[in-house]
Amino acid sequence: MNPDTLQTLVRETGVLAQARDFPIFVGVFFFFLGFIWFATARTRARRHLDYLLRTFNTVTEKLNEAEKIGHFGSFNWDFEKNFKYWSQEVYNLFGIYGGQKVPEIGWITSTVPEKERSLAEEKWNYIQKTVGPFDITMHIIRPSGEEAYLQFIGKTKMTTAHMLGTVEGIVHDVTHEVSVDRAKTEFVSLASHQLKAPLTSIAWLAEALLTKKQGALTPDQEKYIDTMRQTSHQMMEMVNDLLNVSRIELGVLAIRPEDIDISAMVLSVSAEQRKIVEDKHITLTIDCSPEIPHMVADKSFLRMIFQNLLSNAVKYTPPNGIVRFEVSLAPTQKQTIMLHVSDTGIGIPHKEQINVFKKLYRATNAQNTVADGTGLGLYVIKSILERVGGKITFESIEGKGTTFNVTMPVVWQSTIPTSLAEK
Repeated sequence: MNPDTLQTLVRETGVLAQARDFPIFVGVFFFFLGFIWFATARTRARRHLDYLLRTFNTVTEKLNEAEKIGHFGSFNWDFEKNFKYWSQEVYNLFGIYGGQKVPEIGWITSTVPEKERSLAEEKWNYIQKTVGPFDITMHIIRPSGEEAYLQFIGKTKMTTAHMLGTVEGIVHDVTHEVSVDRAKTEFVSLASHQLKAPLTSIAWLAEALLTKKQGALTPDQEKYIDTMRQTSHQMMEMVNDLLNVSRIELGVLAIRPEDIDISAMVLSVSAEQRKIVEDKHITLTIDCSPEIPHMVADKSFLRMIFQNLLSNAVKYTPPNGIVRFEVSLAPTQKQTIMLHVSDTGIGIPHKEQINVFKKLYRATNAQNTVADGTGLGLYVIKSILERVGGKITFESIEGKGTTFNVTMPVVWQSTIPTSLAEK
């Protein structure tokens, strides 16, 4: 082989070798470059994660401190994701060790005193079945024996399959607020009792003078004494309302059932409204079904329900209006009484209807129409009906009228509290 040819071949072979090694070199270079980038990115990610964890822990500590100062904690039962959470303060509010497993949702009512537990379970179960916000206060006993009142405020959500999704919110210690309210209620009860005796004496003396057994009265004297009698009766009704409210809030409202002829009571209550009905030329229709049996109920409270609804309908219906008072048996439940009281009165403003059953509340148009009124009647009625398993609802259009619908059992259960029975 020619020497020149051999040298040329050697040179070409070296170039080819370099050409073959170049991709390998490039691959190794980018591999190491990628490794360096990955290691650097991982370090940055780890640092960022550490920063986020530190921030989260700081926020959590601050939240826990805020909850501790405010005596409230946060909770979440997520049944869809099988997740349960209690903040540290929730454990503290229940007086249990914070490191243990979050209890099941039904455990809450086990902390309620036994005599109040059935009602608490009913309300707690209702929360789990009803979508939307809730606000409930429970009386609990901590393991130490200390009593407390906890307020649960939150929201219930359902899954797309209409199953219970989440129950979440906050729980707040309202023991102090409850004790202040109880003290005010006890004061109102005491004051009302003290007022009742002199009012009864005034009414009795006025009635005695109006009989004229003590001598004849001049027209002016008779007028003044009759005004005194009416005023004392109005004040007595207000005192009775205050007493009933205090008994409801103290949990000592006693239901004493007895046999009652509903038809006779309806006629008696409607007769009391005859004068104002005639003065305002109101068409009053009374419809009491003959199928209604005698009720076993608290006579004074049942009369209060009839009186309040009928007198309100007459009071807030303008002259020449129409009022209907209907009592019947429920079509499908023969042990349930239905009461419908409708009128063509001033109605209730739509934006105010949510407040109708609140204590001391009167709609703005009601205040303008009738100056006097305590705003306690409907609150007391609703409380009594709930106590005996009844219900009250209404429909109203401002300027056109209102219809109240009541359902209640034929037989009321006796609920005389132990505290009263012992007295």
